[in-house]
Amino acid sequence: MDKNTVIGFVLIFALLGGYMYLNQPSKEQLAQQKRQQDSIALAQKFQQKNYQEPTSLENAVDKKMSNDSLKKAIAGGFGSGKSSNETVKELQNDVVKISLTSNGGRIKRIELKNYKTFAGKPLVLADEHTFSQGIQFYNRQNMLLNTNDFQFGDVDATTNSISFSTKNDSSGFIKQTYTLHPGSYLVDYDITFNGMDKIIPANNSIVALNVDATLMKQEQNRDNENQSTTIFYHYTNDDYDKLDEGKNDEAKPTTSIKWFCFKQRFFDVALISKDEFTDTKFSQKKSDSLQFLKSMSAMVMMPFNHSADQTFHLQWHIGPNKYNELKSYNIGLEKIVTLGVGIFKWVKWINKFFIIPVFNFLDGFHLSYGVIILIIVLIVRMILFPLNIKTFTSAAKMRILKPELDALREKFKDDTVKFGQEQMKLNSKAGVNPLGGCLPQLIQIPVLMAMYSFFPSSIELRQQSWLWATDLSNYDSIYNLGFSIPWYGNHISLFTLLMTITTYITIYLNRNQMNMSSDPNMKAMQWMQYVFPIMFLGLFNNSPAALSYYYLLQNITAIAQQLIINKFLIDEDKLRLQIEENKKRPAKKSGWQQRLDEAYKAREQQAKKDRR
Repeated sequence: MDKNTVIGFVLIFALLGGYMYLNQPSKEQLAQQKRQQDSIALAQKFQQKNYQEPTSLENAVDKKMSNDSLKKAIAGGFGSGKSSNETVKELQNDVVKISLTSNGGRIKRIELKNYKTFAGKPLVLADEHTFSQGIQFYNRQNMLLNTNDFQFGDVDATTNSISFSTKNDSSGFIKQTYTLHPGSYLVDYDITFNGMDKIIPANNSIVALNVDATLMKQEQNRDNENQSTTIFYHYTNDDYDKLDEGKNDEAKPTTSIKWFCFKQRFFDVALISKDEFTDTKFSQKKSDSLQFLKSMSAMVMMPFNHSADQTFHLQWHIGPNKYNELKSYNIGLEKIVTLGVGIFKWVKWINKFFIIPVFNFLDGFHLSYGVIILIIVLIVRMILFPLNIKTFTSAAKMRILKPELDALREKFKDDTVKFGQEQMKLNSKAGVNPLGGCLPQLIQIPVLMAMYSFFPSSIELRQQSWLWATDLSNYDSIYNLGFSIPWYGNHISLFTLLMTITTYITIYLNRNQMNMSSDPNMKAMQWMQYVFPIMFLGLFNNSPAALSYYYLLQNITAIAQQLIINKFLIDEDKLRLQIEENKKRPAKKSGWQQRLDEAYKAREQQAKKDRR
């Protein structure tokens, strides 16, 4: 190795050494990394199932500790556990009533004043048997403490605020404050840790908040309600996710979240952070009881900065899933209202920018919701009226051309390509567009799918009666069968039955257009038009009455519109003369027709070669 090579290696190692020295983390950075690693480890420790703590109840019993000493050990010096001398305070305004207990300083009962269950009973979202919340943290003795085991003896109550406090032997205290403002479903929830830096070890930089609930059945149709019941959670980057409504499910989001929500079909209990929740875990399990929907659990971590006084600013939302009201909070909570699902998720834009604004505008006139739905149907019909004129005009032209098309079909019955070519020539000469009637139907399908998502989610329709339907958000049963038919159900919904009957009437009125030939390729379409109403009968029978009512009105207005247009706006004699005049003019071939002609010529040439 020569001198230059040696010098080169020395310089390289010197540069690497200098780079590593200059870029090594400072003491503060090392401490921060250590805190982050400890936080991750602590979060995993919190989330471990069946974790056996060093000082557990079983160990205490084995050591034959006295009852008072046992309670003190479990509570970590924060006073005894749950007490028979419980203090219950009520926090209420004109829309919600919340009972708070000194046992854990937590929510004991939630009642919504302006709503009832389907049976007419007070609507209780949570009680002491179905709901609990608790703050968890480790102390310096490596004991996992839970505020549910603490007795919050100091209570401070004002008109719209209640505080519960509990002190530790080391003069530290925890205070939970609930504040409810008039007319609001939002409850400010502040958790203050004072002097807890002396109790929580320095390597523990988070505290956990557990919320568990077994959601109670509120609606008549438990299956429909369960299909809308799940846990939503919203990331700090404005995205959101949820657990699968149809199964037992759990999730451990890898990024911070802003809020989570136990969501039922029409109501929710959500917890919102003014900052963020770091590590989180959610789970849900279906309930076997007919009185309950799902058991849900949420564990969220909050950063603890080890200051002498720290307050976590949170907020509960406890109330109805009203889209506009949830949207007004400007935190994305309105996303829990389903406006489009699956492959039809895009119809949410129709709901957001058309259906909901029109619905809310009409609702401002305090009209019956049955009338509001009728007006929406008429608005849609008015918008589509010019297109519908073209639709029925096109259908009339097709009826006029039917004899000529049947003759062509008979002439070229063994050559479908040639028949298609001649059919296009005839339509082109006559100025007829066979697809001219498709556009209104294509426009109505997205609107119908938007309604299919909107009506089941609209709390405004809940327990609103119209005609014989006592609840537009539920099916309008007029007769219980006493047994269940697969796909159909155990009852007869009158709106759905009338919807099906009027659908067959529209098919009958359009029979000349749909059955214009004996073309085998059209047979499947002809049969499907009779099968679809039966499929819809089963699909809509268990759906909200408002949806079947909307579809029924669509059919009735379509029939009326067709009769009016055919009688007063379409003159078939004039159309026949117009078609004859069009035939005399030279027809310009479309690109599709030119390609069809070329394909036919190529096939003819190939056939001639084969015959040779």
